Amino acid sequence: MIPTHHLTFLFTLILVLVVDVLRCLSNDDPPYLSCRPFNCGDITGVQYPFREKGNLNDCGHPGYDLECGEDNATIVINSERYRVLNIDHGHRVLKVARVDLWDINICPQKLVNTTLDLNFFGYAPGTINLTLFYGCSLLSSSAYINTIIFLSQDSCRASTNNGLSGPIFYGLLPNPFTTPWICGASMVVPVIGSSEVKYYYDLGGVFKQGFEVHWIVNDSFCGECLDSGGGCGYNSTLEQPTCFCPDGAYPTTCPPGPSGM
Repeated sequence: MIPTHHLTFLFTLILVLVVDVLRCLSNDDPPYLSCRPFNCGDITGVQYPFREKGNLNDCGHPGYDLECGEDNATIVINSERYRVLNIDHGHRVLKVARVDLWDINICPQKLVNTTLDLNFFGYAPGTINLTLFYGCSLLSSSAYINTIIFLSQDSCRASTNNGLSGPIFYGLLPNPFTTPWICGASMVVPVIGSSEVKYYYDLGGVFKQGFEVHWIVNDSFCGECLDSGGGCGYNSTLEQPTCFCPDGAYPTTCPPGPSGM
């Protein structure tokens, strides 16, 4: 015979396991609990289509991953890293600044034109391109005197910019364009502001001001989903947004009643 104290222990163990199983079954779906507005660095109230990189993948649209530091948020667009300055969900506008130019660095290790993945982002109104020219010869014409600024420094040496050195020019130019000098390389950086060149004498301020883009993916359902008690997310299998509710996933909102609010 099995001793009584052994039976008591076995019964208690089975009871604990049953209670744990019932508790798990009664819990809300993990996406419903996780897919809520969150804070990322110094940006508050972040929601769909963005998601925190490394967290529950269903909580945001692929292509909108944020990396959250202690005091800042960053995002990678077309392999280039940007610091997130603001997220305006009401107007679907993201304000970003290039990390490699953040510390007033006009001589980055790589000269990379700013480009967007047009499947996910587009330039917001008011964005213009600032072009920087490196390793240039002296001006041979004054044709661009009103649109070009000469930087009287020679700071880009062999350790940067693939060995390019020499005068640096920058300004607002039409596309396509020709220049009255010969340069070793150029780099295009979007900025916000007026076409008046005098505004761009403070390159550090311009770079830190960043520029604005709008996100392409439709997130209009998210407000209704949150109001109904759900969490905004994305169904990777169906490739469409979804509203996670206590009793499962729905296309736009949680149903009324016990399962909803």
